[in-house]
Amino acid sequence: MDARMPASSGRTVGPPDICTNLYRVFCSRKNVTKDPTGFVRRDTEGEIEALRIYEEVMHANPELTSEQVDDELVKRIYTDERRKFVEGAYRYARVGIIKLIDSQPKSILVEKEKRKLKSILRKTVLQLPPPADVYGDEPDLLTKNDVYFERLKDGTRRLRVGGAFLLSVKSLFNMVFTIAHELGHSIDPCELLHEGMRPEAYDRLTACFRREKILSGPGKRAECSAGDQLPELFADWVAVQVTAGLLKKYATEFDKSQLLDAAINTVKDLCDEDENFKDVDFGSHPPPQIRIQSVFGTHPIIRQVLGCAPSVQTHCGYGWRPFAR
Repeated sequence: MDARMPASSGRTVGPPDICTNLYRVFCSRKNVTKDPTGFVRRDTEGEIEALRIYEEVMHANPELTSEQVDDELVKRIYTDERRKFVEGAYRYARVGIIKLIDSQPKSILVEKEKRKLKSILRKTVLQLPPPADVYGDEPDLLTKNDVYFERLKDGTRRLRVGGAFLLSVKSLFNMVFTIAHELGHSIDPCELLHEGMRPEAYDRLTACFRREKILSGPGKRAECSAGDQLPELFADWVAVQVTAGLLKKYATEFDKSQLLDAAINTVKDLCDEDENFKDVDFGSHPPPQIRIQSVFGTHPIIRQVLGCAPSVQTHCGYGWRPFAR
């Protein structure tokens, strides 16, 4: 059942600009937005800081080998405090997705499908240094802003977090959204092909994405080929379900201004730094306007938290019900 919400017949409670064009309001903020949990800086700022730390280590310790330099770099970036921050977001996101799966009736997801999806999520491990050689096959990641899910040839599923990302993201809301997005990839439609399963619910969700014109690219026959945006759109959708619950959790603790800042930080790094991106090819990722306005900005709970009337546009579902109000 799609979460189709009727058009509002009354006055919106939230600021009109936010409620009618959430994408424009969110991405027009050029300065760093601070919510009560932290902030989100540009990707480049985190990478510049990580490289600065790397150079400081090298200059202060010229006798160290490259491996020893990496170990010292990890000590300064992957601190206990930052590791705990990521690990907490990972646990919250995983529990949130599992709750989402468990809440579905048998008419949407049968027990066998639920067990398999939850098993995949639980076997997707979070890999963080130290030691530095945890990322020995990709040492550049220590100074990069990348966060990604990966399945190895032996079937191992892992989630990795670049050092620059830890320096850029201090907001709990963005961290949870990012981790939930990557965990979502572990059960996305294309990833499940390797498991030989395709729940009917996935087809319903995909059909809604196409009907609402938020999914472009190859048709059904070409799904999971190069340029298909379905996996990224699905991962965004999963992350939105989880962070909607997180925003609702803090709705009674934050004032309206703080809630808005938290919502902005949730998806702040999805904004494109170049406003003139009409002709830009985003490849496997949908354009920022789709990701922020049509996926994040249509969720009933998110709109409720922001004081907006229900969205005229459908918030798609393939039968998965959003967190209860």
